[in-house]
Amino acid sequence: MQKLISIWKNKSKNGKIYYSGKLGEVNIIGFENVKENEKQPDIIFYIADEKKKETPKKEEKVNESVFEEFGEQVSIDEYLD
Repeated sequence: MQKLISIWKNKSKNGKIYYSGKLGEVNIIGFENVKENEKQPDIIFYIADEKKKETPKKEEKVNESVFEEFGEQVSIDEYLD
């Protein structure tokens, strides 16, 4: 048997569980699947985005993608009230 990949279980700031690892030079990330039946997989893995999020300077407009988590866009207006 040959080792292929090691996976770590993580928890996001808001408590969501996700899995991460590295396959060669590729970063991967996995999320638990909301299964509709038992034949569907428990976890689905994706190639992680290589872009690093930078903290914007005070005078720069905040990019809404900074508030994105697990592929779901969150409106910045919800955080500004």
